[in-house]
Amino acid sequence: MKKILVLAAFVCFINACKKKVDKPITPIVVPVLPIDSTLIKLTANKWEVYDVKISDNSIWNIPGIIQACMKDDSYQFFKDSFLSAYENAKKCATDDSTRTKWQFIGGTKRVKATLLGQSDTADIISLNETKLQLGLDYNGSPAEIFFRKK
Repeated sequence: MKKILVLAAFVCFINACKKKVDKPITPIVVPVLPIDSTLIKLTANKWEVYDVKISDNSIWNIPGIIQACMKDDSYQFFKDSFLSAYENAKKCATDDSTRTKWQFIGGTKRVKATLLGQSDTADIISLNETKLQLGLDYNGSPAEIFFRKK
């Protein structure tokens, strides 16, 4: 009987000394949100308008439609939703710049802003590091504003 107790104690001791195998640790997967490249590209530069088209016809060089003092203005979109319009060499106003608010509408495909003295909502037709093209409705006709990096 004593031998059985010693043997049972020995088996318990051996089992207690076995290494415990832990379950493998499952890594926590944190989703990486995509960087909004539209915001980065839009806010990276100052932009200047170089053409405006209505119904595919350029009105940029037609006298009296766009004031000459507006043609050298530049714009800068900021990430904090401010938009600065800069009066450059040809001034329409006494202030060198104005600040207004801008915002994306419906994700990052549309923008609401004040450009060329008009507040409107426009579609972002194309945007890269050097060019921006906006499309909007102007009195029932399709219009496009073309920008280049300043």
